[in-house]
Amino acid sequence: MKKTVYIKKGQNILQGLKENNISFYAPCSGKGICGKCKVKIKNSTSNITKEELKHLSKNEIEEGIRLACKTYMIEGGEVEIEYDINECKSDFKKIKYDTESLIQQRYIKTDIENGRSIIDIIKKQLGDVSIDIEMMRKISNTNYSDGINLILYKDKIIDIKKDNNSNNKYGIAIDIGTTTVAVYLLNLNTGEQISVKSFQNPQSLYGADVISRINYTIENKKGMDVLRQKIIKEIDDNIGLILNKHNIDKENVYKCVIVGNTAMSHIFWGLNLYTLSKIPFIPVNREMLYDRAFNIVFDNMNKNAVVIFLPNIAGFLGSDTVGAMIESDLINNDKNILLIDLGTNGEIVLSTKESLLACSTAAGPAFEGANIKFGMQAFDGAINKFKIKEDIEYETINNKKPRGICGSALVDMVSEMKKSGIINKTGKINNPEKIKNIKLSKRVVKKDKKYEFKITENISITQDDIRQLQLAKSAIRSGINILMKKQKISIENLDYIYLAGAFGNFINKESAKGIGLIPDIDSDNIISIGNAAGEGAKKFLCNDKLEEDISYYMKNTEHVDIAKYENFQEEFLKNIYL
Repeated sequence: MKKTVYIKKGQNILQGLKENNISFYAPCSGKGICGKCKVKIKNSTSNITKEELKHLSKNEIEEGIRLACKTYMIEGGEVEIEYDINECKSDFKKIKYDTESLIQQRYIKTDIENGRSIIDIIKKQLGDVSIDIEMMRKISNTNYSDGINLILYKDKIIDIKKDNNSNNKYGIAIDIGTTTVAVYLLNLNTGEQISVKSFQNPQSLYGADVISRINYTIENKKGMDVLRQKIIKEIDDNIGLILNKHNIDKENVYKCVIVGNTAMSHIFWGLNLYTLSKIPFIPVNREMLYDRAFNIVFDNMNKNAVVIFLPNIAGFLGSDTVGAMIESDLINNDKNILLIDLGTNGEIVLSTKESLLACSTAAGPAFEGANIKFGMQAFDGAINKFKIKEDIEYETINNKKPRGICGSALVDMVSEMKKSGIINKTGKINNPEKIKNIKLSKRVVKKDKKYEFKITENISITQDDIRQLQLAKSAIRSGINILMKKQKISIENLDYIYLAGAFGNFINKESAKGIGLIPDIDSDNIISIGNAAGEGAKKFLCNDKLEEDISYYMKNTEHVDIAKYENFQEEFLKNIYL
């Protein structure tokens, strides 16, 4: 959809969009590299730059299209942008989770006894519970005549229920992805999932990938504060929307469990990212962290609600991987399983009877469409499925007019082009004269001395796009192969592959095998497990006993630094081939 935004005189347009809190696709964070921050301008602006001449066609320039990151307003005025609503598809399932929550409600009789304090009376009935000064203050202002309903987490009193007849207890689970954030509302009494809402991570304006955001916090004095406040406010606002939709009092939300990669957790807590930016990529913290909602400025839950961020395994193996391991129940599985979260930073876990090995791979943003010429995120109009028969066939999200290519279609395209002889195993687009199918050969055109394959009149897949996918594919496959070699597991001995994450959920298994992204095992044993990180967060939200499983994964998972593997370069180059 189109949207107009007013930008002040003398202001850079991208900066103006940030100040207006507009969710806008600018994956290179204003460096002029990606060419995706296109806007339409009617007012006077700064002269066109060399970066814009590289990315904009002659027709676009004539129509007033500019790159937001490289254009300044000479006069204040409105700018038209292609605006994707800051909300992503959410597959809501009415599901119940096992409940064994340590959020407990206890009724206390407060019969006054000589020589005893109110706190003595409470502890006599509850045991040696922790009561901080704020709770003492709240207890002191309570009417004791009808007794008190107290809310506890573990051995700590966190709230006093005003309504003695109410036993409502709710929790929030959050998966902070680099691209997408998912927020879930659950009933802690029944384990029932009530609602889910997902939206684009507001930090995306400051870079599509983790490295860009790490650099932003280092290069800008207030960078950490900006990114932290953006994510906390957006999450809190969306929690409020969910609660209002279901008429739930925020005072009854007592627990929040969060997962995310290591950088996302550091930004959430405001921990300096400098050590994550340099070899050997050491995090400030790996442990599970707790705080109260009011300290974080989560206004749309009980101010004393306990907020928990699950632990990180290593610098680029975060609590999202721990969440995925919980969902996959690897602790109770004796099969040889590859758990793969396909994304900008691909996380891989190999689970066998003997061990748990894990690594992260710098796949880059190709799967998200960020460094693909006509790449885009999975919004309306994105080509998401692709097939070649006599000619090409494709589908777009919500059957809208094609606007670009998302990651799942990119994998389909390269796989189908390889099968049809349009590209060879090195990824090179063949001379159209060598392509037997006339319809397909006519789609191969030369631009800037390189071949590209036309999908529509305005959308094509270029030679550089294919190279970007090859690099991402090789990073993932090299990580897989190194873990399997280290554990001496052959493809024949691999029982299952679990594909996690939004991209893993929508990727065509045959296409993924066709380009060598994943090992070629029976497709029935390749299982898409959806947002496994979010599922793990929900399970722990409802069942505190899973803290034992988390401790097991933290103690027994060996982090493998694949960059230090002696034959890594050789492995990577081998896997570039399709």
